[in-house]
Amino acid sequence: MTARPIFLLGIQRGGTNQALNILRSHPDTYWPQGEFHEVFRPRRGLRGEAPAVVLRKLARYAPIWIGAGDILDPDRRARSPGLLSGRRGRAVAAALRGAAAANRPAVTGYKVALRAHGLLDAVPEPSRLLCKVMNYNLLFAEDLRALYPEAVFVGLIRDAAGVCEGHVARGASVAAAADAWVFVAGQLIALQAAGLPLRIWRFEDLLADAGGVAREIYGACGLDPAAVRGVCLQDKERITDAAGAVRGVRKTEHFYSFDAMSRHMRADANAAAQARLPAAARAEIAARCAPQLRHFGYA
Repeated sequence: MTARPIFLLGIQRGGTNQALNILRSHPDTYWPQGEFHEVFRPRRGLRGEAPAVVLRKLARYAPIWIGAGDILDPDRRARSPGLLSGRRGRAVAAALRGAAAANRPAVTGYKVALRAHGLLDAVPEPSRLLCKVMNYNLLFAEDLRALYPEAVFVGLIRDAAGVCEGHVARGASVAAAADAWVFVAGQLIALQAAGLPLRIWRFEDLLADAGGVAREIYGACGLDPAAVRGVCLQDKERITDAAGAVRGVRKTEHFYSFDAMSRHMRADANAAAQARLPAAARAEIAARCAPQLRHFGYA
């Protein structure tokens, strides 16, 4: 049995990479390569993978795909929860276990780099599985809880306009982007109300007090906040084509103490994103997302 795994729940373009890297920077965590769905589903397009990697993923996915279909597509809602129980649930647990074991060398290198920057005192053998679950795959949070009864869940939510701009820039319609945000926000609300061991933070609060929120996240997960003095964060630069369409993201890693972390985070991230949206799109997003925005304290 995996010791108290940590599942990070949210929506793509919603700031979850910052929360993920906060958790990755703790000496007790380890993780598979990629997000939950990427353990099973091959990447496409510019992020395509080698044939051997694709075959490995398809072999993991086969027990789930057969009989249930491509239910782990994060951009499409599966027909119902409960599809990751029984044989399919056992396949999920085996796949996460195997993918995390295969990624141990990368995890060790990540921790060694943190130690080299003076942010960790030691690189022990980590014991807490960490996995990020995105978009419509939040439908399976209760299934993951059944598979891992000792699991803890961290939720991250961001203002809808900032999230939707990122999705629209990658080709989604405003309606599809807003509907995805509404689903994730509503699912976080429902899961917490149903008693899932879930704590939710706003991305904007992380921007305002990165070190303080990082320590809160560690505490909520049962991780010692004093075991780490800083984090590895990623800067992301959009890669666009001649027409200005986003075709990928270039990532650069940087190491920060907790004191420097807040200064690095872009406090104007939402304002910059909203400025790239036409006024009609902002109004449509606000109208579609209004109840959930109010729940999380957004104007």
